[in-house]
Amino acid sequence: MKKLFLSTLFTLLSTCVFCQQKIGHVNSQEIMSNMPDIKVIESKIQKESKKMDEMYADMMAKAQEAAQAFQKAQNEGESEAVIKAKYEEALSLEQRVQVFLQDAQQELQNLQNELLSPVIEKVQNAINDVAKNGKFSYVIDTGSGFNVILYDDGPGSYDLTEDVKKKLNL
Repeated sequence: MKKLFLSTLFTLLSTCVFCQQKIGHVNSQEIMSNMPDIKVIESKIQKESKKMDEMYADMMAKAQEAAQAFQKAQNEGESEAVIKAKYEEALSLEQRVQVFLQDAQQELQNLQNELLSPVIEKVQNAINDVAKNGKFSYVIDTGSGFNVILYDDGPGSYDLTEDVKKKLNL
């Protein structure tokens, strides 16, 4: 009997503690897509990407010319030294293209991270302010690729997306 009383008391106390917590949710993707800075960032990234695409196309054209020169040397029965030199040149250009491609992708990723970092911080600070002012215990992001919440219309669940957008003047 004593165990039943203690377990019932524990269940009631833990339920009361849980009931006092406010849970909210935001759609960070919706907020981010409305930020004016995002369009500027996308434009800068596209401009840099276009520049790299042009360089890549140039490098590929040179690599293809070298490959064709190698094949021509083979077909015309050039000396082994000439064929080997043409082969090494073509191989070297192909390797340079691959290295450039990897470096360019990494550079674009770094640029995106660098440009997005202050915007993400601004959004996070706005979410923190809204959550603190509303006395929320938890705020869950429903816009992150997969929803963490399975059901969000229950009592005690609040959508703070519009409040955060107001805080950011969106």
